[in-house]
Amino acid sequence: MAVAERIREMNATISAVARAARVDPGTLWGLIGGRTWPRDAIQTRIEEALGWDLGEILVRAAIDGPILDQWLRLRCLEGNSLLRSRSAYHRLHRVNDFVKKR
Repeated sequence: MAVAERIREMNATISAVARAARVDPGTLWGLIGGRTWPRDAIQTRIEEALGWDLGEILVRAAIDGPILDQWLRLRCLEGNSLLRSRSAYHRLHRVNDFVKKR
């Protein structure tokens, strides 16, 4: 996944990025392994720690359909509107713009 590639590009470790994002390293391992997807606030902190724009993880996940499907399913199972939070709204539009350009 793109997160692991970005961590390698930064010559960082998962532990260092997790510390910078103020998350448990297991959260990053779960995201990289495709087992879990972080909530919006945590995703935003991870993107900031990676030096990415808001929604970049989701845009890059759009290339990998199963991960994008997991994100959408998680949001539906939580009972959250995809547009409830400002960050979710921006993420959804970044993915839409990305898909249009393909």
